[in-house]
Amino acid sequence: MIKRRHLFEFEDQAWFPGLIRDGGTDFLGFLLKLLDFYKPAIKILEEAIVRSGRRQVLDLCSGNGGPVAYIARGLPTELHIRFVLSDKFPNLQAYQEIEASTKGHIGYFRHPVDALDPGIDIPGFRTMFSAIHHFKPEEVTVILKNAVDNGMPIGIFDGGDKHLGTVIGILLFHPLLFLFCTPFIRP
Repeated sequence: MIKRRHLFEFEDQAWFPGLIRDGGTDFLGFLLKLLDFYKPAIKILEEAIVRSGRRQVLDLCSGNGGPVAYIARGLPTELHIRFVLSDKFPNLQAYQEIEASTKGHIGYFRHPVDALDPGIDIPGFRTMFSAIHHFKPEEVTVILKNAVDNGMPIGIFDGGDKHLGTVIGILLFHPLLFLFCTPFIRP
């Protein structure tokens, strides 16, 4: 294990070109779907949502919405769960396509929603997929406090790993995967 160091990611910066940010989140969504990365989370999330009594899920830091679209397909339709995508830099093209393909079962906010905004009072079970590692520990506290203060349950799912081998593997293979997978990626 290596000690956690909080480094910035270019796509988290307001000045970063949206076209490149959206391409990156499209790649990540494609890869997570290809690997069935969040398949184990489906049952956990289903049980948590049922126990909470909520039927709306507010996904924070949605990226291209890929993990939510994947998760939603795995949940029983009789639960009638509606997902709402949100992001500080919303990928509107991807969100529109997801909303259309799910006949409105997955909606989205057209305006930016910052997970650190203490004024988020949007009702619903909150989720974050592959996003929590973008935040410093004190920022994670703000996100959790906001959920608690608003009486909203929250599920955080992230595959981050601090093992040196994982970090090296990502640095070596991520660019190759990106080049290999790009022809198959759709927004």
